[in-house]
Formats: sequence, structure tokens, C-alpha cells
Amino acid sequence: MAKNSITAGELLRDSALRLREAGIDTARLDAELLLADVLGCERISFYTHPECPVTEDEYQSFTKLLERRLAREPLAYITGTKEFMGEDFAVCPGILIPRPDTEVLVEKIIELFGPESERKDPAILDLCSGSGAIGLSAGIRLPGAKIVLSDVSETAVVTGRRNADSLSVNAEVRHGDLFETLLPDERFDLIVSNPPYIAEDEIKGLEPEVSVWEPRLALSGGADGYQFYRRIVSQAQSHLASDGVLMLEAGDGQAQTLRELLENAGYARIEEIRDLTGTVRGLAAFLV
Repeated sequence: MAKNSITAGELLRDSALRLREAGIDTARLDAELLLADVLGCERISFYTHPECPVTEDEYQSFTKLLERRLAREPLAYITGTKEFMGEDFAVCPGILIPRPDTEVLVEKIIELFGPESERKDPAILDLCSGSGAIGLSAGIRLPGAKIVLSDVSETAVVTGRRNADSLSVNAEVRHGDLFETLLPDERFDLIVSNPPYIAEDEIKGLEPEVSVWEPRLALSGGADGYQFYRRIVSQAQSHLASDGVLMLEAGDGQAQTLRELLENAGYARIEEIRDLTGTVRGLAAFLV
């Protein structure tokens, strides 16, 4: 079949097979998302009009993207966006790709400071902010909040500002290592962080999309995975309001040790943040 006469349905069938043979579990979905990106259409059109022809130019553009995905480059890096909390966030190599697992932290923030809460217009610091997914998602839903993003990566700072602008969130984005960007007397109602928490030796065993492509700076939590947890827990109280909250995402199997770190730091109350499966995805530590 000539390339310029192939249909969208045929192209998806063939490309999904190639992706599946490359060990990609989400082969069909990835093929659809890549082709939708090239054609500028919704995925549903591939089911309602699979006979739609693909032009030679479209075919060539799609093939280039497909080859990148076959090399296990993350889909989000190829398309340049990742959906989080219903919004499209710009991402690029050098930025940790937002995960759906993290959305429960935003939901907890809304529970603590949203319309049903007595606490209004909080000052929120998103540490290790990356794309800004947590802080900006909170800012969208809490328009009166003061949002500060902070990351040691210049790429993250640039991307965070870009996302703040595109999502129309009035956020300040700072460049620095953890709390070094803050004034000595600067206080926040909430400090939230999804820090690097993977043990260094475990990274090489992860999927290539993570171990090869995502930035080690955003992955490695040191030898045991707790390097940044320890630093954040030991310093956060100096920058929390008297009734402030520290919220941390927890990696698989890390919640108990993280709870012990928080308890030893003197937090009055610690709540688990669970997803719909009951898995602990984070902890919220309260000063009072």
C-alpha cells in the first residue's frame, strides 16, 4: 500500500503493533495520541472515521514521532504536554513528568483551604516544583492563594513560569535549592513537595522512560531515598505559619519511615493521603 493512501485506522493498527513489540504496554493509546497530535484532532475520530486518509506529509511527521516513542522517549516529552488535574502542563526533557498519583495531594489541599474550609487565601510554597503541577493546580482552584514555586533546576523554573502564564495563575517562581530562596522570616500556611525520593541504586531498574529519559536530579533521593525528606522535614518548620501544614508525597513503601521522621520533628498530627485504591500517596503533617 502506498504511504500516501494509508488510512488513519491502518496506520494506527500498524504503529500500535510496532510499539507493542517494543515492550510498550500502552501501545494503542500512545499511537492514537501521537497521531491525534499530528492531525490536530480528537482520538474519538479514529473510531468514528477510521477510513480518513493520512497525507504523505502527515505520515512523515507521524513516523518521526513514532520513532522517538519506539526509542522509549516518554510520550509527554514528544508531545510537549501532560494532563494533570484536567489541565495541560508544558513539559520537556529535564522536567519530571507529572503523575496522576500526585493529584490526591492537590485534592487534599482543596480540602484544607477550599470553599468548605475556614482557612482562606493561604500562602502555599511548592518545593521541588518541576512543571508546577501541584502549586498551579492549587492556584487555579484557590484564586485568592499566594503561590510560590521553587526548584533547583533552571529548566523547571522556566517551565513553571510558562505554565503559570498559560494557566493564568499569579505565581512567583524562584530558582534555588529547597529553602534557600526564602527570606528568614517568610512563612507559609502550606509547604507541599513531591521531592526526589527514589533510592539511587533503584533507578537503573525502572522503565527506560524513567531511568534513561527523566532527569536524575528529579528522581534520586540519595542512597536510601530519604535525603530530601530529611532536609525538608528538618527545615520546614522555620518557614511554616504557627498553624501551618507540611505535605509530602510518599514513594511506594516509604510512608511509615516518613511518618517517623515527621513525628520525631514534633508535628502534632499526621494524616495519610490515600488514593481510591487505599494506597498511601502522601502525608500531611500539622503543627497544631
